Amino acid sequence: MRSRYRAAPDPAGLLTEPFTIRELRHVHEAVAGHRLLPDTFRRSMLPGLAQTGETFSEGRGRPAELYRRISAG
Repeated sequence: MRSRYRAAPDPAGLLTEPFTIRELRHVHEAVAGHRLLPDTFRRSMLPGLAQTGETFSEGRGRPAELYRRISAG
């Protein structure tokens, strides 16, 4: 499972779409068993994600963009 998660955003579908990059990173960190660098993680996952055009706001700060997985096929 860890090797599948290194290469693709949420291949097991553990997250409900749409999701934020932060939520996706937290799932990947749980699978990997260690913390991942946010910027490096984002760059590696963006090719497999599509923006929904929507945002999510919780608390202070800029709203987070929402994404969905791009179908592999």
